[in-house]
Formats: sequence, structure tokens, C-alpha cells
Amino acid sequence: MKGANETTKGRHAAAARPPASSSGTAARGAHAVQATSAPEILQVSSGRSGGGGMMRQERASHSIQTVTRQFMDMRSPAGTPLDMVKNLPSLNVSTQDTSGMTGGSIESRSLNDGDMALLVDGAVVTSGTEYLQEDIDTENMDRIEVTPGTSAIDQPVTSAALGVMNVMTHTPSHKFGGLTDFSYGTNDMSRQFIRLESGDIGKTGLRSFFSFSHTHADNWIGAGASDKKHIDFGVQKDIGTDSYIKFFLSWNQERYGIYNYPTADQFYAKKHGTGTWGASSDPHSPNFWGNHQEGPWNEVFMTLPVHLRLTDQLHFDLVPYFAYGRGWSSSVSGEAGSGLTYANGSAVSPSQLSVNYFDQRTPTTGATIKLTYDISRHNQMTFGYWYGYTQSRQWGPNSAVNQNGFSNDPDNLSTAYFQSGQRDYSANQQTGDQIHALFIQDTAKYFQDRLVVSAGFKFAMMNYWFDNYLTHQTMGSNSVVPLPRFSTSYTFNRHHQVYVNAQGDFRAPDPSNLTENTALPRNQYTIKEELGVSL
Repeated sequence: MKGANETTKGRHAAAARPPASSSGTAARGAHAVQATSAPEILQVSSGRSGGGGMMRQERASHSIQTVTRQFMDMRSPAGTPLDMVKNLPSLNVSTQDTSGMTGGSIESRSLNDGDMALLVDGAVVTSGTEYLQEDIDTENMDRIEVTPGTSAIDQPVTSAALGVMNVMTHTPSHKFGGLTDFSYGTNDMSRQFIRLESGDIGKTGLRSFFSFSHTHADNWIGAGASDKKHIDFGVQKDIGTDSYIKFFLSWNQERYGIYNYPTADQFYAKKHGTGTWGASSDPHSPNFWGNHQEGPWNEVFMTLPVHLRLTDQLHFDLVPYFAYGRGWSSSVSGEAGSGLTYANGSAVSPSQLSVNYFDQRTPTTGATIKLTYDISRHNQMTFGYWYGYTQSRQWGPNSAVNQNGFSNDPDNLSTAYFQSGQRDYSANQQTGDQIHALFIQDTAKYFQDRLVVSAGFKFAMMNYWFDNYLTHQTMGSNSVVPLPRFSTSYTFNRHHQVYVNAQGDFRAPDPSNLTENTALPRNQYTIKEELGVSL
């Protein structure tokens, strides 16, 4: 390509052209030779692409690994957030399928994902890694930040011994447009995605996007199929140059077949032609896949991050969130037995094939509020408050297998079982937790911001409970936990940095894992220390 200097020389040569005369032809010819013989200047430039979107340069006082949109654009759009972070050096990720339907799990430093906090736009998601893909589509993730072993003081987390995974949602474009992609693969897998961008809406400062996707795939093992519909919607309001309000809403409906994994004996029996295993395609079989499935599960997630620059020195942040999940799974539980009736009072045949459900509702809500004050150019103070509430209601209603072989919705009373006039349950319980946390942190910078020292304190007060409505058993506990933290880093030059980080963390028992015979366990407290060098 031509450089700027060459263009300048060309203009100068043209300006030096002599006026037309009787010998103008010869003059022009001589000038043409001179212009042609001028050396061509070729400018070549290069830059670092950041490891294809996987090696963004960081200067935090702790380990942080980020996957950006550049890398995710090279991956399958059917992938989940876990698929996007599989190659990070600190994580060991396993997934159950390639269609992005059933999620997966994380292991790192001898810990599992029960010790990892999962966020979307800094807000808590309802469920763990197995269901994270239900809160956002891959195309609508701008970046994924993983901080192994650490968490920021203003993040709404406590159980983060393994660290934090924070998914940042798509920022609506300033220009009107859209995106669409399609996927097709083995096991009759198909996926369609479309996103529409409004662009800037007049002079309101608003811009938004709306997307819809549909995914279908047959089970890769045994009979059955999975189907998923997903909607994402986002709006951003820009206020000046430093303030904004960003709203994100997602809805997900999913139904998927439960995999029936073989034992070693079943596998070898089928291999040698002496037996079978797996879900059946026969609607009259107890192993019919239509009686062993999850869903439909409906998930709604909302968050509304707000960042306001109140003055040149004072900033205000608010991150409220709400999530609600409702769904069930079913499996054949054998013959009904005696003593059961239907809703109309007629007796249930003891040989009637029955289905047991696991029916669950999980509302989660909370908010984080934070004020940041720049005391001076070298000193910044942050203080705030986090409130969180989670509840899980679980039922185990029993019903008869439908005539077409599929399990009904557990709320369908036409096939529901009753005992002594009451709905027949194998489980009926409610669990939940509530947390209040105050935090304060001071960050100072010295030597032209090369040395950064930060110290903070988080004070968490937590209450959790377990109620069993079948046995009338109630358990509960209150916790008060101090969580100090300290970090420092020194940057020698643009390529070298050393840092030290230490903080406290605790994990309360998950109430949804408690049963009627379980005593409330104590909190797990963790002290995390980190020493690192950035090259």
C-alpha cells in the first residue's frame, strides 16, 4: 500500500509541471519519466491481537483470565459459557453433550463448581454451572472474566474459594442491524439464532437488542431428544460520557431427555449381543424415554446495572437482580401399590405404572449498592451493601403414566395420586437463605501508579433454613462472618508485574442439599493467599 510520503511527492511533482508550449510534449514526457522513477514507499504495521481474544493484558492485583468476543466468534455458537473457558489454564471443564443443552461442571485446585461464584453482569444467577447456559446465549456474551481463587469485594458472593466467573452481556450497537447464524450437526442437532439491533433511538440515548434462538438435538446415548427456546433482550441508556443504565432480560424454556448410562455389565452384554440397556422408544415400556425427562424448565433472569458519576469525585453503582426457575423431572417409580385414589375418588389399580416427579421452584433476588469516592488522585475509598435472598421449594408428587406413554405435567390432576384425600408426595420441603453484607475498601497508588495497595473488610450476616412439610421438621441457623482482604502489586514496566493477594472466604451449606436426617453442618471458612508474576 502507498504511504503518506509518496502522496506528498506526487502532489509536489504535479505542481512543478512546466507551462504548455510548443515543446510541451517533450516537457511532459520528461516529467512523466521523472514521476515514474520515484521510489514507491510501502508502509507495514503490526500489532498484538491479544492471543486471539484469550490473553488480554491485565494489571489487577490478582490472577484474572478473560475470554473476549474475538475468541468466542471462532467457537461453535452452540457452545455454552463453559465451552468458552475450557482452554483457560486454571480450569478443568467437562460437558455432557456438544449441543449446549445440558451444561457441565468445573474442577480446579481440588475444588468443584460448588465453590465457584457465577455472575451475569455482576449479578447472581439462579443455578450452578449446569444451568448457566439457560441465562444467556453465546452470541450475546461480550466477554467472560474468571478470577481463580479470588473475588472482588463488591461482588455479591461468599462461596468463591474456587473463584468467580462473570459473564458480561452484549452492549447494544449504536447502529441499526442484526446478526443471524445457523448450526447443524450429528444426532439431528439443529440451531437457529437471530439478533436485531435497534441502534440509537432518536436523541433519547437509548439503544437495544432482541434475540431469539431455538435448539433441538437427539440424545447422543439412547432414545429421547432435547429442545430449547431462548430469548435475550437488552437496553442501554447512556447518560453523559461516564454514566449509564443497562437492562438485561432472558427467558429460557427447555425440555431434555435424561441420559441412561450403562453399568459395565450392561455395556459388555450389549456389546456381545446378549442384552440391552438405555432408554426405550416403546411407549409401553417402563424405560420409555418419554417417562424419563427433564422439563419443561422455565427460567427468567433480569439485572439492571446502574453507574452514575454524581460528581468529579463521587461515583454511584447499583446492581439489582431477579431470577426465577420452575420445572420438573420425571422417572418411572414402579407399580402404584394399594391405598391410592385419583382426584375423583376412584381407586388406583395396584399394578398401575407410576411416575415420580421432582418439581422445583427457585426464586432468587437481591441488590448490591456501592459508593466510590476519590479522596485524591492517589487514594480511592469504596463502601457498600449487598442483600440477597434465595428460596427453593421442592415437591415429589406421584402420578400414573399417561396412556401415550409420556409423563404428564405434575399439576395435571387427572392422573395424580391421592392418599386419604391428600395429594401423594414422596417429598415436600422448602429451603432458603438470606444474607446481609457490608463492605469497605481503600485503594492507594504511589510512584506514578506503579505501586498499588488495597485493603478492605467485608462483614457478612447470613440466615438459612430447611422446612420438611411431610415430617414437620424445621432447621435453621444464623452466621456472622468477618472477611478481611489485602492486596498489593508493583508494575516494573509494560510487561512485568508482581502481586500479592490474600482474602477470607466462607461457604455456607446449601439448604437445597439438606434432608430430613441431616443435621445442619457448620460453615466452611477459607483463607486464600496468592503470589504471582505477570510477564
